[in-house]
Amino acid sequence: MPENDWKKMNLKGRVMKMVKKVHKYNSDGKSLGEEEVTFIFNSQGYITTEIHKGAFSLFYEYDENGYLIRSVDVYGIEHEYEYEYDENGYLVQIDRETKKRSFANMKKNFYNKDGKLAKSQLFTQSEYSKKGIKLSSSAKYEKDKKKGLFELLSEETYVYDKNGKLLRIDDTKASTNREYIVITFENFKDGKYVKTVEVNRIQAFKTCYDKDGNEIEWAWITYSPEEQIQSFILYSGIKKDKYGNLIEKTGKYLEITDGGKKLGKETGVIAEEMKIEYRYYE
Repeated sequence: MPENDWKKMNLKGRVMKMVKKVHKYNSDGKSLGEEEVTFIFNSQGYITTEIHKGAFSLFYEYDENGYLIRSVDVYGIEHEYEYEYDENGYLVQIDRETKKRSFANMKKNFYNKDGKLAKSQLFTQSEYSKKGIKLSSSAKYEKDKKKGLFELLSEETYVYDKNGKLLRIDDTKASTNREYIVITFENFKDGKYVKTVEVNRIQAFKTCYDKDGNEIEWAWITYSPEEQIQSFILYSGIKKDKYGNLIEKTGKYLEITDGGKKLGKETGVIAEEMKIEYRYYE
């Protein structure tokens, strides 16, 4: 079955509730406001409620075996889920909208034996495909046993290393079959490592972790046409609770010089302040 949210979020202990508050600032020190998100977990480690304060809420319902069977998305649309196995032995989660719309969507998620997402397909149903009419010979269609004919909009595949770390996300529906998200890791002798997420070969996000897995540096880099550092943040004041979960940290901007090619001194300007509270199942 799909891995639980405790594992996805790298949480330790049996977290029941998590409230995350992040106050962000621009490089001039002006407040960009505070974001507050509350997560409620069931005893199996899956999120049942996700509340974005002042914005929207998401709801998830599971069966007695822990499989997601119903959800309500950001638009208030209800989804129902069904499961089957494909010819490769992957668990396939079929996500159908219950509300009738002129353009309905359906999603299929394929999970490998480790419970990790291996492939994701998004389909749409127009007024024509609903009637079984195919408008394009080059498009890929699939007939759903409950909702009829759908057209494939996007298809993503996920590649992991032997330890289960995500390395690449491929857009297999793109005409060039290009890799549009590539993830690499660079390890150092002192235990530190850098995770780089490159998007469309246009920009990258680099995160440096210390030997204990704490995020200590973050950078946003663009390649248009030359490599330029757009933002660089240093983290300090890292605190954890008795379970080892992060409860507090502060990020400050580092000066960027020489047209985005070099790093200067710490500016002292706060980039973000993060505080997280937890409640646990005893």
